[in-house]
Amino acid sequence: MYPSPHSIYNQWFGAAWKVDYPEADVKGMRFLGQGPATVYQNRLAGGTLDVWNRPYNNTMVGDPDDLKPGEHFDYPVFKTGITATGAWAFIFLFLALGCTPVARLTGMRWPLELRRILGLYAFGYAFLHFAFYIVVGQKWRFDYAIDDARLIHSRLPGWASLILLLPLALTSTDGMVRRLGGKNWKRLHWLVFPAAALAIWHQAWTIWDNGTNDYHRAWYTAEAFAGLIAVRLLLWLRRLVATRASRAR
Repeated sequence: MYPSPHSIYNQWFGAAWKVDYPEADVKGMRFLGQGPATVYQNRLAGGTLDVWNRPYNNTMVGDPDDLKPGEHFDYPVFKTGITATGAWAFIFLFLALGCTPVARLTGMRWPLELRRILGLYAFGYAFLHFAFYIVVGQKWRFDYAIDDARLIHSRLPGWASLILLLPLALTSTDGMVRRLGGKNWKRLHWLVFPAAALAIWHQAWTIWDNGTNDYHRAWYTAEAFAGLIAVRLLLWLRRLVATRASRAR
């Protein structure tokens, strides 16, 4: 049996191109070609023949079955956008939830005036989080998103959280408060608590799906939410005791 041309090439020329250099010290590459980034056949044509400098990027692409245990796909732009929008959604959500306890503990009214605008920022970043997933992650293909949710169920609590936040954002104006009535408006806005719980579930479940086992952000988020709930419960108990004591007199 004669050796194939491919094996001959690898035997005679492949070894000459092997470089024994620590990957941790690689900073990038300088090359002549169509750039600055690879253009695939299913994307719009682009790129210009020139000399380009590319920073180091160890992004893994390919078949998920080829991944070793503990490895996962890591797309820097998508990961940065998803992580940042999700983090800011949690920050503004918890700031909004903290307005009432701060106002009751300090007796100041100005935190209550910030509550609705902080809630709108929380919804805005939650919507950006979802939009980044649809636009960048799924390329506007909602059928891809549905198939993705069937395979990776951690998407579902996040979508449910966004759905619960939607009526809160739509009824955040003074006009909607008057139309619904104060009591009905407050009852509706209690949905913020299951929405926050679902978002935390989504965050933790996504980490589990990714296989990173790096739960420290999810723990911080859950602890912050639990702390806010505990403070609210203590304030409610204090007010309940004060009410009963006043009635006993």
